[in-house]
Formats: sequence, structure tokens, C-alpha cells
Amino acid sequence: MKHHIVAIGISQHRNSTNNLTYAAKDAAEFFDLFTKNLGNIGYSKLLTNNEATLGAIQTALGQELMANIQPDDAFFFYYSGHGANEADPKNPNTAISYLIPYDTTYDLANSAVPITFVQDAFGKIKSKINVICVDACFSGAVGNNSKSYPLPNKKAPSYTQIKTFANTPIGNGTVIFTACKEDETAIEDPELQNGLFTYYLLDELQKDREQKLFPLVDIFNPLSTNVQARAKEKYQHTQTPTMNGKIVGNLQLPVFQKKIKITPERVDLPKSTETAPSNFYVPAFELDNKIEEKTLNELSQLVSGYDEKNPKLANTFFERNCAKFINSIKASWEQIFSQSTTPQQIPDALAELEGKSYQFLMLGAVTAAFGNDRQMQIYTQTALELKELTKNRSGLISLIDVPEMILVESVYIVGAVCIARKNLRPWQIMLNEKSYDFSQGDRPPTALKIDYHIYYSDAVGGYATKVNDHVRDIMKQLNWLSAIAPKIEGKVDDYQLQANFLLTMIMKLQEEHMWPDFGRFYSERIFPLIQMIKYDTDFKKQIADLLGTKQEIVIETIRKIITDLRNKGLDGTYFWQSIRPDDLLTQEERAKAKQQ
Repeated sequence: MKHHIVAIGISQHRNSTNNLTYAAKDAAEFFDLFTKNLGNIGYSKLLTNNEATLGAIQTALGQELMANIQPDDAFFFYYSGHGANEADPKNPNTAISYLIPYDTTYDLANSAVPITFVQDAFGKIKSKINVICVDACFSGAVGNNSKSYPLPNKKAPSYTQIKTFANTPIGNGTVIFTACKEDETAIEDPELQNGLFTYYLLDELQKDREQKLFPLVDIFNPLSTNVQARAKEKYQHTQTPTMNGKIVGNLQLPVFQKKIKITPERVDLPKSTETAPSNFYVPAFELDNKIEEKTLNELSQLVSGYDEKNPKLANTFFERNCAKFINSIKASWEQIFSQSTTPQQIPDALAELEGKSYQFLMLGAVTAAFGNDRQMQIYTQTALELKELTKNRSGLISLIDVPEMILVESVYIVGAVCIARKNLRPWQIMLNEKSYDFSQGDRPPTALKIDYHIYYSDAVGGYATKVNDHVRDIMKQLNWLSAIAPKIEGKVDDYQLQANFLLTMIMKLQEEHMWPDFGRFYSERIFPLIQMIKYDTDFKKQIADLLGTKQEIVIETIRKIITDLRNKGLDGTYFWQSIRPDDLLTQEERAKAKQQ
């Protein structure tokens, strides 16, 4: 018997006004718990945020799934995100429920996943045991923390029937758990940092039990009781989970031995737990194309004004301009910091500082592409002064650490440019630059490459996934990146994840901790980098220099790190579908390994 699983969680939408906070986390934790504990996993897909498009969801429930499932298998489908109701195109008196993908518009019929599609998909599945868990709501009501999808200017007509997951039979042998009744709203819980339904679902699945196996349906009553009680007592809200359908033959699950941590991390004062669920958005840079082009040209001239006869003069001029930029950022931050006093203001403070740092970030990319070694060193030394803005302050730690995010963004922007231009030397100079922290006493300086704290920046609640998501969102707004490194055009996500991949390798070799965010995505994102490492001798040498290892063992070194990460299930949090150790081998090397 094989276990197949498709888990979908969408916190971020193309239309960012409809974002949620914990849906992607919900799906990742559900996926992780099941794949770690059930064993004999067959077909598996985890789609979160911008991976969970309409097309991707339809594909995940398509032919490949059908081909893999056999009659004796079990299939688990999980969804956390927005839901909505809309009139059935075939019958205006009947409403049907829709799951809302990342790229949904308000034209649900053509951009969302109707319950009828899910019905058809499960009707074609061979397995007699199917489980659907839906943490969404379809009532149309929108309130605080609600998972209903707001449809502007659309009144909810009176339907004679509403087809929802709570009342619609789907496939043979299928049991359906939903977060609430059809006329209720499901909510997210900021304190528990999950969807309210998902938190207690995961909690109930991980309970210690006397028997080695337990019937899946046994979890429903305590799950429902806990959800209803917390919704009422904590939020004065009514949320009643439902269960319908019938499994042919009682599905029993093993007691889950490999637990996942679903309790939110508690933080010490003065850091506020309220910052974790905040939605951080991309600042609207007030630069039109002409101004942007002019700025880019001016910075390029500043960097390229290298005079072989008098290099010190050019570098001194460059250094003076770096100091001017950073002093301007410092002055801006003093004003922003003094005006921000609550956790709710932190996203605005970060966005405003990012706007003030726009040209400085651009200068880092230009220096990486066209500057000399000394200029890259000067730029990094200047950028490290941002850390000084976090010293000797009192108040919210998450606010105090906002300037760190500018440094993180600069590291990733420079890394992406260097990878795209196949010249890692500037990034190596940047990452090897050291800074002193006298607040920690008489300790050796820390190289930027192992300054892990900034990659978990408290500015966004201390969550590395949130840091990486935000960095990608920022980089997508930098239209000038493709002018500096044309290969980046349309592939910002790929290059940011490739930079994360190399940073992870560096950290592991230094026995430091780095969140391997690249592991949340399919291998296609990283594979172009892997191909260069395998087949480009010069680039492989650059990788060896970057990692601080010998060229002849660089492949094996990376393979060992990947093996270690995969054995831990992506650092103990996600079971991933990314790069595998053998992807570092050429076809000939794989064939030789099989023969041996």
C-alpha cells in the first residue's frame, strides 16, 4: 500500500490585497508530517504561494497522479487558503465552491478551481481510500483573519443549493474534513501561527496513543471540540469543522513518531510576537524609467571611472560616494525609527527604508558587475555599517533590526548578479569581509558569509522563509537587474535561490546554520547552477574558491552536504523535492557508479 499526497497552501497571491499569513506554513507542515511518518510515499506534491497557480493545481491532480495510484493505495489531499462561492455557470440557481489559486482574478469561473473539478479528479482515482482536508471557507463573509475570498461589488444572491466540500460527495471511499460549515468563516490564529483548524488537526494527529494504529475518523470529535472552543473563547467567533463522506474499509494510521513542531516559538521581550504575522510588502519606488536609466548610468560611470595611472584617486572618489549614500540612509533611519512605535508600523518602516536605500542597492549590483576588487571591498565595508544602526537602542527588537534587511538584500542582489555573469569573485570579496561587534566583548570579527543572524532577521519576525520570500519580492521590482545581468530577465526567483544554495553550502562547511530555502522549490530552479559546476571548469574553480575547498573535491563536498540536508528532511522542517546528490554527477559518472 502506497500513500500519495498533494498539499497546497497559499498565503501570498498575485493580488497582494488578498494575502493570508499562515496558509503556506499550514500546507508545508501537513506535508512534512505525513511524508515523514507514513512511509512508502508514492506521488507527492507540495505547492505553496506562487507555485500554486491554477495550472499547477490542475496538473497536480492530473494524469501523473492517476497513473501512480493503485486500488489498494491511500491518497491525501490538503488545501489551506482562500475559498469562495460563485454561481454555477450551468445553473444560476446553484452556487459552487472554488479554491483560490495564487493567480486567481475575480473571474472565478476562468481562474479558480471549482469543486466540480475536484469531484471529477477524485472520480478518476483508482484508490478506494481518499482523504480531503480543506482549511478554507466559502460563505462570502469577510472578517478579521478570515479565509474567505473577498469579491468586490458582488452581492451574494439567494441560491437554492450551494455545493461545498462540507456537503458534496467526492469520489468513492472519500472522507472530507473541512474547517467550518458552509455559512461560517474559517480563521487564522495569530497566536498559534496556523489556520485554527489546521493547528488542531496537526495536534490531534500527533497525539500519543496506546495502540500502534488508530482510525483516522477518531480524530474528528476532539478536533472539532477544540476548534469550536478556542474560536468562541478567544475570538468570540463560531467555527464548526465538518466531516462527510465514507471510507471503504476503515483507514487506520500509525501513531506518528516523528513529530513536527507546530507550537509557535516564544520570544523574549522586548521583541513582540505580533510582528510575526505582519504582511511585509514591496515599497513603491518613485522612479520612472528615465530616472532609473539616468541613475544606473551615473552609478556605472562612478564605478567604471577607474584610471590605471591613478587608481587611488578613482577608488577614493568611489569611497566618498559610498559614504554619502550610507550617511543618507542613516539619517533617514533615525527619522523612521523615531516615528515607529508599534509592531503594526514595522512593515511601513521597512518599506520606507528600502525606498531610501534603492540607489545603494543598485550601486552594489553595478560594483559587482563592473567594479574592481577594492571597490567591492569598500562597498561591503560601507554596507556593514548598517549593522551599527541596530546597536544601543531600546524598544522592539524587530524594529531595531530593520536595517539588517538592507544588508541581506544587498548580499542576494550581488550574489544573483555574480552567478548570472559567471564571475563569483566580487561576491567572494563581499562574503569574506569581516565586521567587529564590540557589544559581544573581545571576540574575533565575523565574516559576512557566516553572519547567520541577518538571514533570520528579526525585522520580519525571525523567520528565514519570510526573509527569503521578501528578498525575492524586492528583487522582482528591480527592473535594472536585467540591464546589468541580462540572464536574470524573468528568472529572479531562480537566481535568488541559487544564491541561497551557495550560501547554504558555505555555512555548512563552516559548521554554521543557514536556512536552505532553495529546498522548498523544484530542482529546475537550481539545476542551471549545478550544470555550470559540473561542466564549466573555470566556474567550478570559482565555486571551489568561494567554498574554500579544493577544485577536485568540490563536487563531492556539495554532494555530501545535500545528502546531509535530505537526510534531515530539509533541516528538519520540510521534506523537499529539490536537488539530489546524484544530480551533481555527469551521465558517465552515474553509469559508472551503477556498474560499481
